[in-house]
Formats: sequence, C-alpha cells, structure tokens
Amino acid sequence: MKIAILVKGFPPSTLAGTEVATEHMARNLAQKGLDVHIVTVRHLEEALTEERDGYEIHRIVESTGLLGRIRYYFTLRSILNEIRPDVIHCQGLYIEAPFGVKIAKKLNVPSITFPRGSDVLEASSTNRRVLSWTMKNADLVLTQTEYMKSSVEKMVPSDFRILVLPNGIDIERFQGIDRKGVRNSYGIKENEFIFLFVGRLVDKKCPMDVIEAYNIFTKTVGTMGGAGGVRLFMVGEGENEQELKRKINEYEMQETISMIGKLDNDAIPDVMVSSDMLVLPSYAEGFPMTFLEAMASGLPIITSDDGANPEIIEDGINGLIIPLHDVQTLSQRMTECYNDKSLNERMGQNNLKKVTDYTWDSISDRLIEIYCLLVK
Repeated sequence: MKIAILVKGFPPSTLAGTEVATEHMARNLAQKGLDVHIVTVRHLEEALTEERDGYEIHRIVESTGLLGRIRYYFTLRSILNEIRPDVIHCQGLYIEAPFGVKIAKKLNVPSITFPRGSDVLEASSTNRRVLSWTMKNADLVLTQTEYMKSSVEKMVPSDFRILVLPNGIDIERFQGIDRKGVRNSYGIKENEFIFLFVGRLVDKKCPMDVIEAYNIFTKTVGTMGGAGGVRLFMVGEGENEQELKRKINEYEMQETISMIGKLDNDAIPDVMVSSDMLVLPSYAEGFPMTFLEAMASGLPIITSDDGANPEIIEDGINGLIIPLHDVQTLSQRMTECYNDKSLNERMGQNNLKKVTDYTWDSISDRLIEIYCLLVK
C-alpha cells in the first residue's frame, strides 16, 4: 500500500510535536512494509527529494501570497500525480490539508485529515470555515483524544466518521540511560531536584507561568542553587525567549534557572531522564509529544486543566492538574512534589506503566487498519 503523508514541516529542520510524530509514524509504517512518501515544505539547504529510513521525502519550495499558493498547489498536485498514492493523509489542517483533500478527489483516492490541536482549538472564525470544509470533504477525520473529537464534531455533519488515534512513542529511546552519568554531564548534583520545562517559548506553552511559579516556590522552600537543592531547566526557543530572560534577571535567578535552548530530538531522552518532574501548564493542546516523552522517562507531570490535558494526565495518579494560568496553585503543586518524594515516585511509576499503551508499533498497526478500511 502506498501512502502520501502531507505535513507542514519535517525533522530535522522542524522539531515541533506534529513533525516529530510524523517522522516516527513514517519510519514505523515503512518498517511494516508500506510505501510511504512524506510531502513537506523545503527549508534552506534541504534537498528536494531524499530517502530516509525506508521512506521518501518530497519537498516543495514555499512561496507567499496568492501566486505563491497557486504555485504550491500545482507543485503538490504534480508530486501526488507522480506518487499515485492509495491514501492521502494530511497531518494537521494547514494549507496542505485543503489542497490535499481537493487533489485526492481529482485522483479518486481516499483522504484523511488529522487535526493536531491548536489548528482547531485556536482557529479564527475565518480559518474555521476553511477547516470545516476540509474535514467535511475528507473521507475520514482522525483526532488524538476524545476532547479533540468533541471539538471536531461541532464542525462536521453528525454522521461523519471520526476516529481517535493517539500519539505514539518509541519507548526504547528512553530505556537503559545512565541517569547518574547524564546528571554528571549536565553538572547536576546527586541531591538536586530538577523541574523541567520542554516546549516552544510561546504564550500557548505558558513558560512565563512556570518561571513565576518557580519564583514563588523557591521563596517557600528555599534553594541552594547549583550546590544542591532545586533547579529549573527550560528547554526550547521561541518569540518569548528574551522576555523570559529579562524576568529571570529581574528575579535574580540566573543561578537556579537554566535556559538550555533548543535541543536535538536525540538529546531529549537524556534531559528527561536526568530530571525529576515535567512542568508544562500549556493550553489548547491536542496530545503533546512532550507528555509521552516524560511518561517514558518515568516523570510525573504538572499541567493545566485546559484542552485534552486532563484526559492524559490524571490528577494524583500520573501527574497533577492545576487551573490554567493559576501561578499560585502551580507553585503549591511544585512544593507538594518536592516535599513528597513518595508521591513523585508513585506518579512516575504509573507513567512508565501507562506509556506502554502508546508504542509506535501499536499505533502504526491501528493506522494501517484505518488505511485498509478506507481503501476497501
């Protein structure tokens, strides 16, 4: 079976959740014998075509404006005409999706749209009309959670087919890591407690809430900084980076908050395993890959009650839930975890058990079943 997967960006040039998930999806589908073709935007110095891990990548030079979109459409149509896929699978609901669905109809092949969170949950009224058209004209919509499914149901006919397919993860990448050795390489003392934030430094991920809460937390429990005690690692880059650094300087917390910047995907398991708790109080999430990475590392998770977060994180079971933007409560929950090591360990162990439901092997098997259903 030949599958064309359309996605806005692709690793290594783009390392956001959708793109990383798509890479794992392509690799696992190819390993199971499918003929997989990724169609994505070309970034500087990338080849127009590439073979990787058993699948092919086709890149299109992105152009702006109306003429650019027209050019993009015809290039995409030419590539898909050449591939002649059995299914066109659109990851997300960006420009690729309406074009992909339209081209699928011309080629008389089934199409899937897979909204990934903010493209539905944060869509403007104008965009919602485009997204609604795209999903109504696809043969199937996939969502990562029941919460996302309920959001999509408001935009499509009542009898439309919507299936839930969560994100997946390669658990093996997080196993067998020498935690003590990694912590030594990061300069982490044996008795230090590490709070970890991993995500884009943008409003949606609420990194400022994490810094504000950590500032309150340190005043509550005290800290010895790099000599032992508590630290906060912030991994990622984005438009709010300079504002966050100014806030850290204002609080004089340069010694205890480390702005690590963007890390290669291969480095994520080390930084996860070397930490003690993930703090990601974000909103409008579909199913953050960061949650699965933390779960595979045995980390408990503090997150907000917005979007699909409470569907993945059960309060007191594998993490803690706070009201969105409630910095005071976030600080209290951080204090609770720091003071109660048994609670922290229990939630981490529950995540190690729960993450086995999300292996890419099982997720790709379910996706192949969906492809076969559409083709038949």
